Amino acid sequence: MNEAYELIAMGLGLVAVGLRRILTEARMLAGIQVLYQEMRGRLENSVRERVN
Repeated sequence: MNEAYELIAMGLGLVAVGLRRILTEARMLAGIQVLYQEMRGRLENSVRERVN
């Protein structure tokens, strides 16, 4: 019976680690997306300035 609880605890621990990894990657992706949008905005502004 004790082994079953240990297995459940290990499983929950693995799930927690997996979720933390997914959240970290999602946060990184969101950061990259923001950087991309900023760079794109700057590029569009510089193109507008050159055209005008």
